Amino acid sequence: MIPRSQNKAGCREHKARTAEFSSSVDRISGSMSRSQKCILVKQLISAVS
Repeated sequence: MIPRSQNKAGCREHKARTAEFSSSVDRISGSMSRSQKCILVKQLISAVS
């Protein structure tokens, strides 16, 4: 497992790089937890890069 603090730092980095996704991610994932949102954002990045 990735250490939680390292994972959070990665999430912040991903969010900073993907501000254009944030509104659609929020709409899609209104009921998801923060960690699930982070995973969703990472999957979106993988899909577009």
